[in-house]
Amino acid sequence: MKKIGIVSIYDLSNFGNRLQNYAVQEFFIDKGYHTETLKNYNFSNNPVSSSKKRKGLKRIITYPIRKITREINHIQNIPRKNLFLKFENDYINTSSYTINYDNSLDINPKFDYFVIGSDQVWNPNFGGISNIFLLSFCPPTKRICFSPSLGTSDLSDLHNLQAAKAELMQYNYLCTREKSGSELLNKLLNTDKVITTLDPTLLISSTRWAKISQTSKIHLSKNYILTYFLKQNDSKIGKEIKNYAKKNNLLIINLLDKKSKFYNSGPVEFLYLIEHSTIFLTDSFHGVIFSIIFKKNFQVFRRGKEDKMYSRIRDLLELLKIPSNVEYSNIINWNIKMDYLKINKNLEVEKIVTSNYILKQIK
Repeated sequence: MKKIGIVSIYDLSNFGNRLQNYAVQEFFIDKGYHTETLKNYNFSNNPVSSSKKRKGLKRIITYPIRKITREINHIQNIPRKNLFLKFENDYINTSSYTINYDNSLDINPKFDYFVIGSDQVWNPNFGGISNIFLLSFCPPTKRICFSPSLGTSDLSDLHNLQAAKAELMQYNYLCTREKSGSELLNKLLNTDKVITTLDPTLLISSTRWAKISQTSKIHLSKNYILTYFLKQNDSKIGKEIKNYAKKNNLLIINLLDKKSKFYNSGPVEFLYLIEHSTIFLTDSFHGVIFSIIFKKNFQVFRRGKEDKMYSRIRDLLELLKIPSNVEYSNIINWNIKMDYLKINKNLEVEKIVTSNYILKQIK
């Protein structure tokens, strides 16, 4: 049996990161491959792409405050972190190997292929693109590109641009999960061969996701509005949500409210709360994806006026031909009704395109 090592951001605090990792794993297991996730603990774990450390008097003075804040956050996050660890133990085949810049050449012979993706492994705002995430430690014939994300529509901040370009030009196949990302790489590499593929979570059936969701210890009988905003919205939106909830006798569940018992949620609870929500309000890319998977009515928000990361959401909506009325514009569209018959027809077409493209990379 061929052996595949998954190389991605290894983040035991991010819902989308853990769920996309599971999806990549299951995609290859379903095709008959042994798959392991290689642990790594640094987005930029090599000298070429290390980000500039912030220095200055202000940073030195505020260090004690920041240290105390980190300790408080650590204590608050323990129950939540335990749920992430449980998901890891129950659903992710984690390798005994931890990959880094120093040992990557030694790990290379232990796998037949290495897959990069998905998630924002090629986001220039994470201190550059590391050699690990470019799979520079293995030959091009062993590299599988599975819907990586640049997470932005602008590469001007990528300080190791030429080094990254040289590695990317060695790939036999290249794709990203956003149209804007594919266009950026095509321009950078002077080619038209970089295609747009789906995030791996969309390749897994809703039935399989629902089976995981059923293991949640959260079970709610009352209808609720679910919110998951990675950037705090203005008070106007919060007031609008409260007024609508009161008028319609709905609970409000804010996944990032540390005072709420629902803050202590792992990937399983994240799935459950989306699946059973009345409406979902979010600025999260994977929040949008799981709304689509579970056929939910949702509204998606920008993270401020200058949201460089919003392109990935806009590209997904356009790819699946989802009307723009799902995007927040001054007032929440509480009466939105999604046409999932049409959306799923478009999704099925893209699933075939993505699956075929990923599999043809394996000789």
